[in-house]
Amino acid sequence: GTKRPDFVVLNDQDLAYAKVRLDSQSHKVAMSNLSGIEDSLARTLVWTAAWDATRDGEASGSDFIELVLNHIGPETESTTILTLLRQLVTTGNLFVHPAKRQASLERIADGLIDLASKAKPGSDSQLQFVKFVPQFARTQTHAKWMQELLDGKSALPGLVVDQDVRWELVIGLVICGVFGE
Repeated sequence: GTKRPDFVVLNDQDLAYAKVRLDSQSHKVAMSNLSGIEDSLARTLVWTAAWDATRDGEASGSDFIELVLNHIGPETESTTILTLLRQLVTTGNLFVHPAKRQASLERIADGLIDLASKAKPGSDSQLQFVKFVPQFARTQTHAKWMQELLDGKSALPGLVVDQDVRWELVIGLVICGVFGE
């Protein structure tokens, strides 16, 4: 006897061990509003439902990529951010159609560069976005961005290019063909 809300999260409060799927209306709302969910546990349940649907071939890899790039920026849980970035690696390399793979990887790199530049200076988010760019970098623009960070010709406020970040950038530059073996 009550009106159905636009967005329904099953297993809210994570009280049961369950694999949750969003109905089509809730999926549509999540695609536009996921980062607006204030409760971190509910937000994580939605992230997990989206990943499970993608991994199980029930949802588009391209949709998952867009969901992450559009909503990871304001995410407050560092472990969730790292998990999502790792899931992007799998999605970009395995879960998109081979004919769309190159464009998907480029889209992810572009998105992460944008997120890194907008992240709070010195934040863990900023560091994680920068460290994952090289895994997706494929274009000369990406290579130039990594090279300038590595050489100190450009900087992101608050980002320390330490030895770990240097190695990630060098690996990305090898992948892009700037550096050889």
